Amino acid sequence: MSRRQSKDEQLLGRLLAPPDLDDGVESLGFWSRRSRLLPWYRIHARREAVRMTVLWEQRVGAALVSNHRVPLEASIRAGALVARTRLARWTRRAGIAVLAAVTAVLVIATVSMLTALIALLNAF
Repeated sequence: MSRRQSKDEQLLGRLLAPPDLDDGVESLGFWSRRSRLLPWYRIHARREAVRMTVLWEQRVGAALVSNHRVPLEASIRAGALVARTRLARWTRRAGIAVLAAVTAVLVIATVSMLTALIALLNAF
């Protein structure tokens, strides 16, 4: 091989390079909206949308880091979109964790009250 890269290596380099920032922001917005708007019974489509949202978050983040000639306004807008989608995902996860904890506490309290009530009734 010569010093120049082969056409395959050049193509692979272009495919692995971060996307154009505007295209990445548009794709991230699309997948984020899609994951929010799909009905609950479209399980596979929702799962795909969440996976694609995470993937485009990573791609937009890589584009922000690698592209230094992007206008400041576009960088701030892209960074805010990435932060907003990540915050929404973590807020949803935290809500599920809180709901599970509250349910566990209520079940434990109910079982203990029923046990005390049964013991009280058996005492009479």
